[in-house]
Amino acid sequence: MSRAYGLGTLPVAHINFLALVISNFLLKYSRVFPVMNQLSRAEKTVQRRIRLAGMISSTEVLLVALRTYIWHLDRPGQWQDAEELTKACSRLNSGWRAHLTAARRVLGIFKRLYPTPQLRIAKGYRWRLKRYAGLDLDDSEVEAEFMRLPHDLTINADVEAFAQANPFLLGLTRNYLLRSNPRVPSSRPETINRFDQLNDNTVFGVSTYANGYGSR
Repeated sequence: MSRAYGLGTLPVAHINFLALVISNFLLKYSRVFPVMNQLSRAEKTVQRRIRLAGMISSTEVLLVALRTYIWHLDRPGQWQDAEELTKACSRLNSGWRAHLTAARRVLGIFKRLYPTPQLRIAKGYRWRLKRYAGLDLDDSEVEAEFMRLPHDLTINADVEAFAQANPFLLGLTRNYLLRSNPRVPSSRPETINRFDQLNDNTVFGVSTYANGYGSR
């Protein structure tokens, strides 16, 4: 006659041995699975950065994105309320949002949504701007020209002139997103500077966004 064996029929010593084997197995592979997850997250991060680098195509849009963040976040290293700015940016098309994301990467801007939308720009954002985008705000002439640019994501003649004078901005930002060694190229990279792919080159327009963010 056949018998059905279960854990209840095993000696206590055998049950303890099985428990030890299982615990050792879990201990061993619990150290492996997190590493696999970390590698997966790292790979996804690289993929996102590569995709983002391919989406930015306008020096002008990137410029005003950088200028807008720097103007609004005037307390480096501190969290600042950014509900209105965040809502306005969320209404933009994917092309504009890509440039805003790239600007946040360059400036070291972190975002949190609770309890209210807040942004924090890195204390060393000026150093980051120089290293990763090639804009040296320690140069008084460059700083003066940059600070004159609109801070409401409006493209005007000043933005276009500044973009023409600093053609390396887009290439260096792409290099940074791709984790390359930033360097100033000898000639202007081939880019789409009329932002034909962005659909709306004046997303907010002077009559909407600019009015909502008047001069201080």
